[in-house]
Amino acid sequence: MKDYTIYTTTIQTQKLIMFAAIFQEELILFVPFEKEFCNKKLKSFKKILKASNIVEDDSKFQKLKIELDEYFKNQRDNFTIPIRLIGTPFQIKKGKIRGQESHGMICAEDELGIGNGHDGIMVLDSSVLQGIKAASLFNIENDEVFEIGLTPNRADAMSHLGTARDLRAGLMQTGINVEFITPSVSNFRVDKRILKIDVDVKESKLAPRYCGVTISGITVKESPRWLRDRLKAIGINPKNNIVDVTNYVLHELGQPLHAFDASKINGKVIVKTLPSGTKFTTLDDIERSLHEEDLMICDENGPLCIAGVFGGKNSGVTDTTTSIFLESAYFNPVSIRKSAKRHQLNTDASFRFERGIDPTITEYALKRAALLIQEVAGGEITSDIVDVYPKKIADFPVVLNFNNVKKIIGQELPKEIIKNILASLEIKINSV
Repeated sequence: MKDYTIYTTTIQTQKLIMFAAIFQEELILFVPFEKEFCNKKLKSFKKILKASNIVEDDSKFQKLKIELDEYFKNQRDNFTIPIRLIGTPFQIKKGKIRGQESHGMICAEDELGIGNGHDGIMVLDSSVLQGIKAASLFNIENDEVFEIGLTPNRADAMSHLGTARDLRAGLMQTGINVEFITPSVSNFRVDKRILKIDVDVKESKLAPRYCGVTISGITVKESPRWLRDRLKAIGINPKNNIVDVTNYVLHELGQPLHAFDASKINGKVIVKTLPSGTKFTTLDDIERSLHEEDLMICDENGPLCIAGVFGGKNSGVTDTTTSIFLESAYFNPVSIRKSAKRHQLNTDASFRFERGIDPTITEYALKRAALLIQEVAGGEITSDIVDVYPKKIADFPVVLNFNNVKKIIGQELPKEIIKNILASLEIKINSV
């Protein structure tokens, strides 16, 4: 997130002296309102609010006026509110509302991208002065975001870990040796064995590996700033600390995960298919008709989740959740692709599963996510890891013809360089 300076504009409307700032590459106005102005010129103020899409009718305006009056009882005479203007990435367009031109919108916290609050307009102190850095004002972390282009066959690079592996390999070929650092999970341990949830995988061809663990005593709340900032930097809207960790690890390691409210699991977890026509309501509150080939995560009462695609409405994490069953699995890519297409669902999880993820990191990613959840939500690990992996997936062998390498890239590379490149990508060479 870039650090920009607040600067003064020449805009003046009904005694409103407006300051402007660039924040996260979007133009925002900080508008100091005067108590006297609000009290004496409510009619004009009402027009401005309507033109700014804040109020749509008189009843909403009266409610807002009451809120403002209540605010003024305990505040100084002046205060500041943020506005987004047209011509920014927020997709605000110039238009007319009840005959008044609208050039922007007064914003709540979530509309600025700095929080989840949407109870009303964000109120700032009138001491906001020109020359102050917007990033300093909102305590925003400076960061760099790299956008890369990937072809569909590069599932191995659809994560920060995979991209780092490629970068390390490229640097090594230029004589720059850097360490390939992966997150440590050495602190993972079972605190108490008080919430064991058994797993029964009935379709091992569709779910060759399935891991799970329980975490109890958690508090579901807003994620800490560092976690929200990192998710927003890659275009993901933070939800809560549990869901945010699963999204974070997905993009960090390339392993999708799913958290179930443990109290909503009846008996054991069963991985199986269900008869065609079975009804299932997903997280988006849509009732779907299942196909007999859809792999489902179920309990003893029925379906909980479309495996690797989308969660269920009645088993997900809520604000009242205190214990979870955390899932990390390797699902058959063809099965996931067909289910996602049948239900017209394209999620970050299905996008990776259907292209093939690394089955060797299933347990590692589960430990990584569990430790992060403990960090941001508290709680204890309350079961051993269940790892249903009846038949280890063999490494995929590739025969590399050196003559073909020369034909394809148009350059002859020494065998030793080719071997070094493969080794730096963590590709095991059996023989040459």
